[in-house]
Amino acid sequence: MPSSRVALKLVPLAWVLVLSWGPFAHALPSASTPEPQSPEPVPEPREAYACTFEVAPAEVLLRVVDVRGQPIPGARVAQGPATSWGPPRFSEDGPVTDARGEARLALRPGPDLRASVDVMAEGYAPMRASLGVAAGEQRRMDVKLWKPVSISGRVLDARGRPLPGAKVWGSKGHDHGVSAESDAKGRFTVTGIPEGWVTLSVTLSGQFIAQTRVVAPRRDVELRGAFSALDVQVLDAQGQPLPDVPVNIETVPATGFLAPVMKTDVKGRAEQAVLPVTRVRATAFWNRESFGWQTSGEVSLVAGKRHSLVLSFEGSSLRPPLTGRVVDTAGRPIAGADVMATPLAHRDPGIVRDSPESPAQFERSQTRSDAQGRFTLKDLRAGAVRVRAWHRYTLFQDVPPVQVAPGQDEVTVVLERQRAVEGRVVDPEGRPVSNFQVNDRSFSDAQGQFYDVPVPEGRTTLTFWAEGFAAELRVVDVPAGKRGRLREPIVLQRGRRVSGRVVKEDGCTPIAGAVVSLDHADAPESGVRDFVSTLTDADGRFQLGSLGEEPLFLRVAKREASIFSSALIPLVRVPVGAEEDAVTVRFTPEVSLTGVVKDNQGRPMGEAWLHADCALFPIPLDAAGRFAMHGLDGGQPCSLQVSTDDDAGPPLHFFSPRQVMLPARGTLRVELSARSGPASLKVQVPRMDMWLGLLEGEVPMPETWKQYKALRGVLRTDPCEDCRALQRHDKPGEYTFSQLPLGRYTLLVGALRPGLDGMAFVRVPVNLTAPGQTRVEVSATELRHVLELPRRPPTPPETPPSGGCGT
Repeated sequence: MPSSRVALKLVPLAWVLVLSWGPFAHALPSASTPEPQSPEPVPEPREAYACTFEVAPAEVLLRVVDVRGQPIPGARVAQGPATSWGPPRFSEDGPVTDARGEARLALRPGPDLRASVDVMAEGYAPMRASLGVAAGEQRRMDVKLWKPVSISGRVLDARGRPLPGAKVWGSKGHDHGVSAESDAKGRFTVTGIPEGWVTLSVTLSGQFIAQTRVVAPRRDVELRGAFSALDVQVLDAQGQPLPDVPVNIETVPATGFLAPVMKTDVKGRAEQAVLPVTRVRATAFWNRESFGWQTSGEVSLVAGKRHSLVLSFEGSSLRPPLTGRVVDTAGRPIAGADVMATPLAHRDPGIVRDSPESPAQFERSQTRSDAQGRFTLKDLRAGAVRVRAWHRYTLFQDVPPVQVAPGQDEVTVVLERQRAVEGRVVDPEGRPVSNFQVNDRSFSDAQGQFYDVPVPEGRTTLTFWAEGFAAELRVVDVPAGKRGRLREPIVLQRGRRVSGRVVKEDGCTPIAGAVVSLDHADAPESGVRDFVSTLTDADGRFQLGSLGEEPLFLRVAKREASIFSSALIPLVRVPVGAEEDAVTVRFTPEVSLTGVVKDNQGRPMGEAWLHADCALFPIPLDAAGRFAMHGLDGGQPCSLQVSTDDDAGPPLHFFSPRQVMLPARGTLRVELSARSGPASLKVQVPRMDMWLGLLEGEVPMPETWKQYKALRGVLRTDPCEDCRALQRHDKPGEYTFSQLPLGRYTLLVGALRPGLDGMAFVRVPVNLTAPGQTRVEVSATELRHVLELPRRPPTPPETPPSGGCGT
């Protein structure tokens, strides 16, 4: 079993974002904390059950068919490996399909009740299909195999001339992709492509230029791409060619770089032969040891035309070196401070410092202060600049930049020290504890000393942790502008360990990956103090150390939180006595959800996915449209949405969301059918980086993203070709909702910023009164309060709704 040091680990970030509470989020040991000499066994929980840990296999009746639904006899089947990337494990005496294409296979599900099946037949591409399966279950599953075929044709430009060197990708869904390169006459042949509808995408020099859908096999495909070329020349301050200078090209407005960074040749030139037909900005970065200058220019590209652009630093003059000192509020020098200056017309140095992009991509001069706090910034261009200093350790508060006028050659930057606390840590006998942690800072000191631990203004709680001791909490109050020292040493008491298992209702079946955290009686119901946390292993076992000799509570979550799932996470709170060292945690009954998905003609359909907010993962349908989800928590609502493969080809099917109530126990069977209606809705929005949600009925305006998600029931738009062309986000977007019954709907439009809690929406009532297409245009004026919201980094705690068609 793992050692207590290994078992004590911080729950991953996704869990912390959702469930962490208070000042304890950073009080786990650092990687430098020494390991115990030998692992200790996890004791058995005192509450014992007569458990049989042999998991009964599930029996699956497989039917293997081709793309036309005809049985494939002689196909070999086997259970896939635990990891999706592992090799297949066929055996010579393993199951083989009979004349009806059927074979029986015993599967042993993993802890997450998921398994995979490998299928291989001569003349067909091998297939690995995943499914949810419960121990002892008997079920049917159809698997579809396809024959590798080829697609050939030519790649041409907008004028019909051949394009050599273009890469043609053929793909079906997210599982298959092969490529080929066009020859001197633009000809290509993609082999090993699946039968049926596939998507062909063309790139040239790394740039997307064309995309279409065809039925494989085929020999006469013409792929036409519209693109332009740009030649950039960079000149230095004297107007001479500037070699070896990086040049980036991006769209206007900026949506990301369009090509890998180029460098100018000995003549100061750089060429990008394939660019999308749009307005672009080219930026050159002249980087040296102590400075970086930049200059840029814009041009609107025309299809089939080669454009030229000159980027010049000509006429730029240097200002004298800018010298100065970095000191604290008492005038004492600060050594090792980073100092950066940027022109007033460019970004604040603090923004450059915190940018995920390289500082070399911004115009700046940078250095570090010496032992006397002195610094010199060289090679700044003439003009006013901003100067900002900061320290790589969190010992000083962030201060606004200092503006330096032309002609001013000396500047002093004053940094205010953070409030900090220092003190000493000892064991119950008064001996120093040499390796310990205070909040998120680790210390290794023979005298047990700690220092420069930043604290906020007012009262705060410090967390002390050391291997073999109980975590200690101490409330401190450091006056403004002072460094506080704890008069009495922090005494760490010997810690104890609590071990146990997390199991299902039967008291035997383990729950792997459950999150076990130390809780307290005063913790809020919605929070977890996670400074002592661990995950259960494959047998559902856990061990927590550094616990005090007192009654406590454990908070146990059935699984980790994930930004990719909105499913609720069941939690239980377990009391543990002062002398109790082993517990068993049992969860409530689990239920299953099974069913079939049909098209709008009532025929079962595969090549689709079922998304459920009560499940962790999307569920793939088998070739007969069947699905099964096990291990769900009963008695709660579950919203279901079917998404079809964009590469499935016509006819396209669209589904209305369905909300069901799971039973307290047992199995619920549902049937989902594609919607059928005579109307469609085409929506025009001013930008491509928007998302749309169409809901049936009259829905009130949500005020936050959370309220929007609570509405559920978002209808999906038709597959959108333009959504894939990232370089076209600056152009307006058109989205279509098809197969709609007549009636009232609510259209919601917003900007794609799911991390912004104060999400603003535009609500458009829609009434479809007759068959045919209804058009709705949402103008930039209507969306002004949405588009003007402050942007935030794209790291949302929740995923956008499936109904949105924005990227």
